Amino acid sequence: MPWCPVCKCEYREGVTNCYDCRVPLVESLDDINEDTEDKNSEQPLFDEFNEFDEFGEKPEIENINPDTEDPENILSEESLVTSGSFVKKSDQYQEYLFSAYTCIIVGVIGIVFCIVNISGILSFVSASFTQYILLAVFVLFFIGGIAMFNKSRSIKSQIGSEDRAIEAINKWLSENIDLNTLESMKDAEVSDEINYFNYCEKVKERLFFNMPDIDPAMADSLIDEYINGIMN
Repeated sequence: MPWCPVCKCEYREGVTNCYDCRVPLVESLDDINEDTEDKNSEQPLFDEFNEFDEFGEKPEIENINPDTEDPENILSEESLVTSGSFVKKSDQYQEYLFSAYTCIIVGVIGIVFCIVNISGILSFVSASFTQYILLAVFVLFFIGGIAMFNKSRSIKSQIGSEDRAIEAINKWLSENIDLNTLESMKDAEVSDEINYFNYCEKVKERLFFNMPDIDPAMADSLIDEYINGIMN
């Protein structure tokens, strides 16, 4: 199994770069240990990362990528970031809009209720302090609803560009990835589950080589959906 020479993390077969340190992996840490004494007399490549700055903190490691022309070995920075769950902008828009209307309606009803109590028309809540506390809470509901409504409008403006990106990714997958492509990536020595994970990772590497600016979470979701579709 390959290892990172910097952080000493072990990776599965097929991975060529450390996700955290962004350096090429080595086949064994023994090679690193054997060369330690020889390298002590020289300035190590990563000494600068072990030094602390004036604030007592370690400097960030810059992105270091090997020179290669193989698209399967080229990983963009975005593809190395752990992807979160992907939610389409259209779904986010509907969720924010529903929450906005809910908060605005609750806020308006609550404000009217408090005004009626404070004015003495009704007396559901008699304590003046409690009345004003409730009024403040419902005003916050109303303000929060307005903020979510504005956020929903911002998200709505992004739906078109996201839909075009999804269409482009799906088109690339359909033109470049099929069952024969997946079969060429198959490792007979590992389980189907591990192979499926390898398929997703290798397809993602190829996709990012051609479309380096796409959202990693979107790529993960669409690749998983596409591979599931052609295998089932």
